[in-house]
Amino acid sequence: MCRDMSKPLPSYVKPLGLLIGVYVLLFFALAYRKYEVFGADSGDYAFFDNMFWWTMRGRPFFCSEIGVTNFGMHAAYLWPLVVPAYWLVPGVPTLLFVQSLLLGAAGIPIYLIARDVVQEHGLSLILTAAFLLLPPFVSQHVNQIEEPPLIAVFILFAFYFHARQRFGLFLLFASIACLGRENVPLAVVMFGIYSLVLRRGVKWVVAPVVMGLTWFWLATFVLIPYFRQSHPWHVMKMFSYLG
Repeated sequence: MCRDMSKPLPSYVKPLGLLIGVYVLLFFALAYRKYEVFGADSGDYAFFDNMFWWTMRGRPFFCSEIGVTNFGMHAAYLWPLVVPAYWLVPGVPTLLFVQSLLLGAAGIPIYLIARDVVQEHGLSLILTAAFLLLPPFVSQHVNQIEEPPLIAVFILFAFYFHARQRFGLFLLFASIACLGRENVPLAVVMFGIYSLVLRRGVKWVVAPVVMGLTWFWLATFVLIPYFRQSHPWHVMKMFSYLG
């Protein structure tokens, strides 16, 4: 049902939108400046730009570096969300902007969570800004390009709807978050354990555990091997020091 246009927007919409808008533009500018001066076309900048270059030419998410689609390295199925923007404006700056936009959008569920806890608009905005300015979060703007920045907004909305006990919306956003990478379903499993601690109903405990473990198994033992096409799992090189 459409909102009655005669009614004013909630009071928090404009200041929250302004906060997120300024935040996105500021850190996109910083990320782009870093890329322009220091990034050249190396590392993950080149990897994902190459992936989208091939996607635009009929080989979806193929990566020259690993010889197969990126889905053979990570179960990262949120990348299709970026395709329309890259199709309109190809290049690394587009990827950096989308990354900053989704990181900034994480401020929406953070604000809603804060407002539920403190019950005060101004303090909720301050807490939102504090979260968005956390160094580990800010670093995701400038640390080249990766999948995790695409995930944050969805897992945080899952947490918000879990707190509000909106079961359907919780499962929706948790399932979208699971599409981000193969390790995210294990975080979703934690919602089931958290629900057990909160003494929620059986569905709150069982559903995230079953969904998370099922998707983790499917992503790790079925989908990634399928897309890998017998190539070595590139990710395992990162753990070679462990033997």
